[in-house]
Amino acid sequence: MDTISEALDRKRKELASNTALKKVLEKEKNNDFYYTCYENPKEKPFMMVLQNPGFDKPENETDPQPFKNWIMGKQKKCFSKIISLLRKYYPIEKAKYMKYNILVDNYIKYNEYVENDFFTDFYVTDLIKIRGSTRYADIIYKYEKDFFNSILEKEIFEVKPKILFTFSSRTWDFLRSKYEINPIKKIENFKQSSITDIHGHLFSIKLDRTQSYLIPLAFPSGGQTHYLRNSYFDYLEEGLKNISFSK
Repeated sequence: MDTISEALDRKRKELASNTALKKVLEKEKNNDFYYTCYENPKEKPFMMVLQNPGFDKPENETDPQPFKNWIMGKQKKCFSKIISLLRKYYPIEKAKYMKYNILVDNYIKYNEYVENDFFTDFYVTDLIKIRGSTRYADIIYKYEKDFFNSILEKEIFEVKPKILFTFSSRTWDFLRSKYEINPIKKIENFKQSSITDIHGHLFSIKLDRTQSYLIPLAFPSGGQTHYLRNSYFDYLEEGLKNISFSK
């Protein structure tokens, strides 16, 4: 059976030989079909799923350093707060986290954690594992939706996360159509809700025979987040509080 990287490499070659698709994409900045896959999946307590990895192409597509740089740079405030709240409300290897004393305003210790232990605790992936603009990713996803959905499904099955964080509307759309999910606190018509409507809310999600938690989040910069009624983290903190209440 192919590994995730092998399946993506084979798909990249198929896409590169698809002349009709190349014609559709000829005006796009990036149409070289680079993919990203930081590691092959294995069981971890937490999983983060973003939509697509953007433009920057590392020398090695399995190298997680570009993602580390992103969450220690442009998205430091957001991700350090997410981890700080997770540490506050979910009992995860307290000795390790005490060593780093991760707080939103303690960036030096946060960087140490990201460099040394983040990928021990978190499995990080994208729904659409193709580098480029969101428009570019949307075109690729339209052609290969079933393929990318099946890869993510395999990753989730292998990782078996206790908490699954999603950061895009497409990922939310896939998960609510594929898995049995239910809000911990009642939300009317949640399966028809947009990502901004259910941002930060806590859901139970049945993964194979395992019961886990799902927290959908709007992408933390630009676009959607200004539509949220309260701050980005108020909703997330409320969702994480409900994990301890529902144990």
